[in-house]
Amino acid sequence: MSTTLAPLTGAGAHDQPRLDRAAKQATVKSTLECLIVSTNARRRELLSRAAADNGWTTVVCGDAESARHLASRIALKLAIVDVERPSPAEAGNLRDLSAELARSGGPLLVVCGADGDGQQEIWARQLGAWLFLPGIAVVEAMALLCNEAREAIEKTHLNIYAQ
Repeated sequence: MSTTLAPLTGAGAHDQPRLDRAAKQATVKSTLECLIVSTNARRRELLSRAAADNGWTTVVCGDAESARHLASRIALKLAIVDVERPSPAEAGNLRDLSAELARSGGPLLVVCGADGDGQQEIWARQLGAWLFLPGIAVVEAMALLCNEAREAIEKTHLNIYAQ
């Protein structure tokens, strides 16, 4: 065992910044929490699969109240809120949740809305959503989005630690 430890204890000071960056990057990757909110079970599954396949730990909710409760307890990096076709009772709750997430300054916010609904898109952009998706695309497209979000978060955290 001492032969395994010898190279580590003998590491020069020039290796320390590289080791620090690697440790910080591993910490960022291990804390990639993604909140997915949709009243549609099939869409929740699609979004969850796309996020999980790209390194996210997913927290999936079927209503705004559950999502609000979890969001207050977890350090989210990404939130995907589906407002495309909620019930009339849940529509206002999802809009309120989206606004709260946007105001919190925490996670990147992706709003999935109805294709061709310009009012939803304007509303989402006024909130400051990172992305508005008119209609949910195929799994591959969602996977690309989740990968880009992960890369953006990792770059942001690495830039913060480099300062």
